[in-house]
Amino acid sequence: MPTLNLKHHSAAPKKRQRLDKAGYRYYNTLNWVRLRDLKLSANPVCERCERALSECVHHITPFLNGNSENEINRMFNDWGNLMSLCNDCHAVIHQKKKNKMEIGLGCPRSENGYLV
Repeated sequence: MPTLNLKHHSAAPKKRQRLDKAGYRYYNTLNWVRLRDLKLSANPVCERCERALSECVHHITPFLNGNSENEINRMFNDWGNLMSLCNDCHAVIHQKKKNKMEIGLGCPRSENGYLV
């Protein structure tokens, strides 16, 4: 029986541990593995820096922001809501979101943490 080669997904379980149970169940599916592989194949170079190879697929708008199960599923699987990123760019995007939430005003910070 054929099996999927998940070798390049080896870092994913560590990241998933940080998700709450609601988010984890979406990523822990064959559908996500296939969608992720398609996106990385279609956009093998990081869509943010355009220099490094893509290693992550990022949801531009967080899918758990959906108001219903149908909307969450639509946002999770929406090709237009996905972005192929290198690990560094993915970390930068999530750090910016974290910084905005920490100060509560949505003010961006510079690389060294100062308000911009």
